[in-house]
Amino acid sequence: MDSIYSKKNAKLMAICKADGVMLRPPYKIPSHWKWVRLMDLNERQSVSINPNKYKNTKFEHYSVPSFDNKHPAIQFGKEIKSTKQRLFVDEVLICKINPRINRVWVVDNNTKYKKIGSSEWIVVRPKSNIRSRFLALACSSPYFRDLITSNVSGVGGSLTRSRPKEVQYFPIPLPPLEEQKRIVAKLDSLLEKIKKARNLLEDARNTFKDRKAAILAKAFHGDLTTKWREENPDVTITNKLLNTIDVEREKEKKDRVRYKLPKTWKWFQLGEICEVKGGKRLPHGENLVEYNTGFPYIRARDLKKGTVIPDEIMYLDKFTQEKIKNYTVSSNDAYITIVGAKIGDAGLIPEEFNGANLTENAAKLTNFKGTNNYFVSIWLQSKTGQDIIQENILSATQGKLALSRIRENIVIPLPPLEEQKEIIKQLESLLVKEDDAKELLDLEEHLDLLEKSILAKAFRGEL
Repeated sequence: MDSIYSKKNAKLMAICKADGVMLRPPYKIPSHWKWVRLMDLNERQSVSINPNKYKNTKFEHYSVPSFDNKHPAIQFGKEIKSTKQRLFVDEVLICKINPRINRVWVVDNNTKYKKIGSSEWIVVRPKSNIRSRFLALACSSPYFRDLITSNVSGVGGSLTRSRPKEVQYFPIPLPPLEEQKRIVAKLDSLLEKIKKARNLLEDARNTFKDRKAAILAKAFHGDLTTKWREENPDVTITNKLLNTIDVEREKEKKDRVRYKLPKTWKWFQLGEICEVKGGKRLPHGENLVEYNTGFPYIRARDLKKGTVIPDEIMYLDKFTQEKIKNYTVSSNDAYITIVGAKIGDAGLIPEEFNGANLTENAAKLTNFKGTNNYFVSIWLQSKTGQDIIQENILSATQGKLALSRIRENIVIPLPPLEEQKEIIKQLESLLVKEDDAKELLDLEEHLDLLEKSILAKAFRGEL
């Protein structure tokens, strides 16, 4: 499958702007097809509307966020604060913002209300020689996505935008109208099967997630080790940490109790069983590098699935590391992300990242007392642990989990150390079975590849 890479874009744009003549087509198509520019298919005349002038009028609003719901928002004019584009049925919407996300929409006749759309859409009103659905699928094909993602402005990620003045020159492969209809019918049938397969995978994923949550709930309520306690009646609160709890202290801190525990268990604040320390941001003017300097820098995005994901790890140079050398992690420290989209993610630092520097957007839990670090990290990943974490996020434009709140407000149900180890043993056995079953869900990646392959073949005339 050919791709359009950024080095070729300038030449391609020059070709596309040459009176619409494809001097060198992007790839081979059937002889009875032709290449046309997107602008040659568009007969739209832009019309703006300010919904706020019609306060009690309902609108069918094609906003970018509503795309994920696959249905436009129905809103009164007074709820919409900015000027919008007037839209009409069968117009094709191509999202400008963060074009790495494939968002292409055909305006439908969902309601009787006037249709409006965000200015973040490039709008195409197809001429009579092209079906709207065919054009939308063409704009979702790998070829078009490669092209639109490599012609952007902005600093990166969600701040990037495609350039409408460039997009209008993008070449589209155009078969005769009847063949477009056949291609759309076949694609819709195949894509619907892929959609059903994805839904089945999502159901399976949710089932595994629910089962894991149920297993962890049993573990942290003491239900997994009921029999073990009966067989080990001499295992009581013997370590120094658990012996520090007395009746008066229990009365003073009733707010720490989330539910009733077995007699040999107690509720603790995290700050009582370990030290909670922050990471460090890069010094002003310093940058990370991609090559391995021997000084890895763990960012919040690298902290996933209960561990550190090495795929996109970045590094410090020797001089920068020297400035922030006191903000490193040790293997088997636990972590919690404290800022960002995945705030509250928790896990353990693996051996290979011993001595790595830690971002200021995460906290490390270290120097555990009378407690197994794996037990703590699994608790933080459990539903109740996550609920407690989310309760303590300071509300703001961008949420933040303060270190003091981690120490004082996040609590954990703690059994004697011997029972912690038994719980871990049982969890490892149960959760391994869950992980084995979960491997089946990797089929989603194969479905993504299959969908791209089908779309690529369709717009080469090979379907």
